[in-house]
Amino acid sequence: MGGLLMVKETSNGATRPAKQPLPNSWVIVVAGLAVCAAAGVLLAIVVNQHLKTRPVNLRDETLERAGQIEEVFRSNLIKPEQIRRAEPQLVETEKALWYFTSFDVEAEGAAPEGLVTVLDREMVRGQVSVAAGEASGTVRQLDLSLGGCKFAEVRLHLPPPPPPPIADDDSVLINLMALAGLCETESPALGQPPRVAIILDDGGYGGPVTDAVLKLDPRLTLSILPGAPDAAETARRAGEAHFEVMLHLPMESPEDPGWISTSTPPEEMARLLVEALDRVPGAVGINNHMGSIFCTDEQALARFFDVVKTRKLFFIDSRTTHETKIPQAARQAGVGVGERKVFLDNDGDDGEIREQFDRLVQFALENGTAIGIGHFRPGTVDALGRLLPELEKHGISLVHASQVVQ
Repeated sequence: MGGLLMVKETSNGATRPAKQPLPNSWVIVVAGLAVCAAAGVLLAIVVNQHLKTRPVNLRDETLERAGQIEEVFRSNLIKPEQIRRAEPQLVETEKALWYFTSFDVEAEGAAPEGLVTVLDREMVRGQVSVAAGEASGTVRQLDLSLGGCKFAEVRLHLPPPPPPPIADDDSVLINLMALAGLCETESPALGQPPRVAIILDDGGYGGPVTDAVLKLDPRLTLSILPGAPDAAETARRAGEAHFEVMLHLPMESPEDPGWISTSTPPEEMARLLVEALDRVPGAVGINNHMGSIFCTDEQALARFFDVVKTRKLFFIDSRTTHETKIPQAARQAGVGVGERKVFLDNDGDDGEIREQFDRLVQFALENGTAIGIGHFRPGTVDALGRLLPELEKHGISLVHASQVVQ
């Protein structure tokens, strides 16, 4: 009845229960490890679920980005008293935790398009997106987001536009007479005055010529070669003096560092462009240095402008060849573009510069806008010092290149 009992007989004839064999030790170890593994998996699942439901902490990162926003404005000639930064407000949702900061920036004296371009370029490096917000006549709003969370709002306060100029009392009288039917003369259109943009390129070599250029009217635009030894310093000084700064990008120019060619692949173009922009801080646009071959290659231009549009830069065609296809390629890519109409100093002769300047004036009067290009040369600087005041006498406004692109 019941189970069998194992017995063992002793030497004196007595009997006692026999010992049961113990299980192998490795079985015990494996069983223990299995239990621990199961517990570890269960714990990992619990921790993972907890982390998934826990808000992402972006407080430190959003405060750091807000500091970078203010630094961008200060480094682009906005005085500290022109920047009003509100106290950061803590925002918490089920998904994230961050600080929201608002800025009010008085942009008088600075080109708003240039500020937006530089801000966007600096923020994209930190995975921040910049989007246009609400706008009014004198306020432009920018919304900045990190990881889908709006952490900053920048309101650029712009000066009100000036009223359309009236040439003289006679033109007013003619208009009144025409409206009254007292004369048959058609009323001249009252609108924006003609505009001229003058770019001085091949900058970045420092010295007395650069010093002289920086004493000219700051409504000039200065284009800096990225490979020039004093490129960054020249761009910095130009920005501080309220000149607009452009990148003078070498194309099909092997003697210049960072040049691009028709065979440069898009990834390499993007890398070279970033490096060039880093050497010319504050640049808001580009014009080509050399590049007659590049400017006629539609495929190379398409690749190039696909890169340029991601940086939100405009382009001025230096027109080193009459067969250029830059305007068509830029517009097709959605990049703002302008074209040089006059070279001011092909031979550096003072009389030639005077003649070319007069051509620029005439073209602006006939067409409303005109772009001229000169260089960082002593003769050009001397001539412009005398000639620029004549623009006002012709009723022409000198403006930065960004204001004449389309």
